[in-house]
Amino acid sequence: MVYETPAPCLSSSLVSRFKNPFPALSFSISTRPWSLLRLLTSLIGDPAASVSTLLFYSDLLPQNIVLERLVQHDLLHEENYLFHFLINFLRCFW
Repeated sequence: MVYETPAPCLSSSLVSRFKNPFPALSFSISTRPWSLLRLLTSLIGDPAASVSTLLFYSDLLPQNIVLERLVQHDLLHEENYLFHFLINFLRCFW
């Protein structure tokens, strides 16, 4: 018995034309870390330090040495967009 491969439904030129509908929005996963993943891992992994860092940078943390020791300054990477969004949201609306 000889099995034949089924014929493709779409021509190759049609598939290549619709391969990437948004070329301006394409990015490599390895070069741009995901902000949501960073935020969730910091909140799940060390919730006290994450919340105290959010409150410290949004100027809502009381002046207390013990609480300020929990602040992790390395959470404020430039690419941690959701963390910066939460800080600015708390600054503006709280």
